[in-house]
This record gives sequence, C-alpha cells and structure tokens, in this order.
Amino acid sequence: IDYETKNLLGVYGMAPCSVWLKRKLKVPTSTKATIRADFDSYKAPSNKGYIYKATWNKSDDYLLVTSDGKKALLTIFGECDNKIKKKAECATDVYLECMIKNVEDNDYGRYLMSKEVAYSGYCRWDEIHFDDSRRSINVTRFFATLRYNIKCNLVDVMGEEYAGIAYAVMTGSDIIMDQTVKDSFSDAGILHVLAVSGMHVSIIMKPVTAVSRNRYMGYKVRCILKILAAVFFMFLTDFSHSVVRAVLMFTYKQCSKVFDRPSLTINSIYFAAIIQLLHNPYVIYSVGFLLSYAAVLSISYIEPLIPINSKKLSG
Repeated sequence: IDYETKNLLGVYGMAPCSVWLKRKLKVPTSTKATIRADFDSYKAPSNKGYIYKATWNKSDDYLLVTSDGKKALLTIFGECDNKIKKKAECATDVYLECMIKNVEDNDYGRYLMSKEVAYSGYCRWDEIHFDDSRRSINVTRFFATLRYNIKCNLVDVMGEEYAGIAYAVMTGSDIIMDQTVKDSFSDAGILHVLAVSGMHVSIIMKPVTAVSRNRYMGYKVRCILKILAAVFFMFLTDFSHSVVRAVLMFTYKQCSKVFDRPSLTINSIYFAAIIQLLHNPYVIYSVGFLLSYAAVLSISYIEPLIPINSKKLSG
C-alpha cells in the first residue's frame, strides 16, 4: 500500500461507524477505485505454509501463514480426529489443495485486513496435508503451542466449564467457553472481563512487580523486566488491538521512567495510536481498536471533570 492510499484510509477509515450513525460516509469515486485497487493488487499466495488457531478465530476458522509471509483465513469443513486438530492449532506445516482468494471489499474484508489477513479460503480437512518432517523455529508457532498447552492443562485441572473462563481471561479466546456462560456474563454486564485489554495487562504486572522487588535489582532494571513481561503477554494474546494499545502505553510510561523524563497519559494514548496506525492503517476498521481508544480517551478527558469528594469515599 503506498503512502497516498494510507492517507486515504486514514481519512475515510471511519466509514464503519455507519453502524452507529445509521448512514454511510460518502466517498468520492476516485478514492473508492484506489482502495479497490489495493484489494485486487495482491497476487495469489502460496498454498504452502503453516496454520494455527488465532485467538480471534471462530471454531471452524484457522489462520494460514504462507511460505511467502502472507496470511489467509481458512474456514475448514468436515470431521477430523483430535490429533489432526492439535496439529492445526499448534502451527504445523501444511500444503493445501484448495484455492485462496483475496478478501472482499466490504466491512468484513476490511476487518480482516485490520488483522493483516489479505486472503480467505474454504476447504475440507482431507484437502489439508500436514508435514511433520520439518518444523522450523518460529515465534508464532511457539506461542500457538503454548496457548494449546495452557488450554489442555486448564481443562484437565479445572474442568471445561471453569477452564473456558480462565482461558478467555488469559488469552482472549473464548473457543472452549460454553454459550450459557457467555450469556451469564453478558446479563451481568461484565462481558468485558473476557476481552483482554489494559485491565489484564495490569493484572499481569502485579506478580511481576512483586517478584522484581529486589534490593539488588535497580529501578531501571525492574522497568525493563516489566516491559518484557508486557510484550510476552502481547504475543500470548496474538496481538489483540486492545492489548497492543495497553502495552504500547505501558512501554511509553516505563521508558519515561528509565530515561527520567515526565510523561502524560494522554501523550501515551496518542503515541500508541500513531504506532498502530503506521503499522497497519486498516486497524481503524476494527471495532476493538475503536472501542479501546474511545474508552481510554473518555477516561482521560472526562474523569478530571467529575467532582469527587474523597472524604465521602473514605468515610
């Protein structure tokens, strides 16, 4: 995507807000043609690569990372045994017999582009050939395997009902959670607890802060350890937009402490937004991205305007 197209996407990226505004933003024909050309300019990716279960995937969806580094969303039909599904979840090398096409130029296609997924395809399990002979070292494969092991251990220790809640809080994936449990969280108004965000990053920081309290460990070293722990959690959640936002804001504040510089919360918000938009302008089409920043911006601007009587709160 060239520079001009990125600017166009930044300007017209709020079009999905028509869901709330009940009207569409009118885009000039020339701009539509430019954006449409971006969707059609991709060449067909390779059918070789590895597949794994991303945290945002539905039950029948898997993410294919091709040998040339491109991503495709696969919807797989049919029945298979648990060994095959384990291989698919743990990023095993595969060769596909099905065809992969560009994502559609619609709201869902732009959402997939916000996840850096430019292709999609449909296939059956018997059209996927697993190659166990070669397993190259890969960060994505490591964390996909780690998520699978965490899920299995939680199910063995806690049972599937409670394991689904714990797994959703830890990774952001609700794939093993029962629908009745989701409905209970929704009725109670606490469904946001299952969506990984800044709250979960702060929870992760609690044990890290406790462990790093060592008189032989300098203050700056503790800040660096906290940043590494936050980045690890970001990889574990497969770069959820809200988690990436929280980790970038946290990193901004910790770096300011390391370099003995003042920092403002609002500056960290803008810093995180700029980094995410520069990396992938299509994140503006992600509802998670929009709601995450809407929440933190509301807290930053509205909370100081609310009068709070500390004596009444303490009494």
